[in-house]
Amino acid sequence: MKSVAMSVEWERVVVRRVGATRDVLCDVSFAIKAGQVVAVVGHNGAGKTTLARVMTGLIPIAAGAVKVFGQPLATQRRHVQMGFQPPGTQLLGATIAEELAIALAARPSERGEVESDVRHMQAEMHALCRRFGLDLPLTTPVHHLSGGQVARLCIASAIASGADILVMDETQAELDPAARQAMRQLFRDLAEQGRTILLITHDMEDVLAADRVLVLEAGRLVDDLPVRSFFYSERGAATPCQQHGFEPPFLVRAARSTNQRLGLRLAPVTEMEWTEELQHVLACR
Repeated sequence: MKSVAMSVEWERVVVRRVGATRDVLCDVSFAIKAGQVVAVVGHNGAGKTTLARVMTGLIPIAAGAVKVFGQPLATQRRHVQMGFQPPGTQLLGATIAEELAIALAARPSERGEVESDVRHMQAEMHALCRRFGLDLPLTTPVHHLSGGQVARLCIASAIASGADILVMDETQAELDPAARQAMRQLFRDLAEQGRTILLITHDMEDVLAADRVLVLEAGRLVDDLPVRSFFYSERGAATPCQQHGFEPPFLVRAARSTNQRLGLRLAPVTEMEWTEELQHVLACR
């Protein structure tokens, strides 16, 4: 994996469609450090999916620059992989083994690594399955997998191909709550290993897994905040989350309600923080 501090840099990026009355993305600039989970939020038509597709080289830009590890995106495209909804539509293999083999086979030609022999590839496939919670035979057909398992397989394939940056466009939208929570934890784990996650989402529960929040409105970047600053404000004032028209997640609503009733200043973004902060309050009373 690359060690450059900034994994992604956008410099005054403009995306323009022929014949459109306004730019799809207008003067968008931001930088993301390696090892961060960054949520990109916005209402319908804000430009979230366009941003994701630019990041993966699927849509050209009219002005500005997009850099990956300090170099133009065009020369670093192999470091970026995209997941989209529904995840199953991006699978190429008929079985878990075939899907992972395709990803592993693509890695040497793109990254200059030595071709793996069959035995080594099998061992790597088993290791990937263990790492991403796919406790199934490699011969399992992909159409037998649950939604959560398909999403995990897509991410395993991206990592197998050597990706350092994952752009996840609403990949959790159709998962049940338990599977969504598991995916959020997986994103955090990958970030701690140095990978960068761009999480395109409209679900504020998913945003809790992020380090930062980028807010798009009508193609413009209107806010770039730490996740805690996005969900909480001083003295009960409207939060940026609310100002931008989003419903805060249950954890945040519960904490803000407790703050108002008891005069506290709790600001948890995980259930563990919520529990620890409440225990601290009780211990001090």
